[in-house]
Amino acid sequence: MKPRKADRVGRNLQSKGFRPEKRDHIFYRFYVHGRKSDVRTKISHGATQCSTPLLSHMAKQVHLSADQFAQLLDCPLTVDDYIRILVAKGILGPDEIPRQLAIDETAASREPM
Repeated sequence: MKPRKADRVGRNLQSKGFRPEKRDHIFYRFYVHGRKSDVRTKISHGATQCSTPLLSHMAKQVHLSADQFAQLLDCPLTVDDYIRILVAKGILGPDEIPRQLAIDETAASREPM
């Protein structure tokens, strides 16, 4: 993954359900259906670039591979896709997913292949 501008990374995370919490660093915490989750990452105050090693570390913090994190930032990976990954990994419980997503999952499992 190539380096990216820190402000753009922050904006992209916010567009996917992360909210900034400003302290000594800027923490981005993931919210699901308006509820705070334990998933978070951070960018240092004053950082202008996120290096490749930092982006890889951020990917691990949000429970994604580097490729998946790049897709999350670039938008091919939707919020619903991200939630499904977190549920599959056991990071989020089934009770934490939005009702509509749970309904869609149930309907998809009943569709003939």
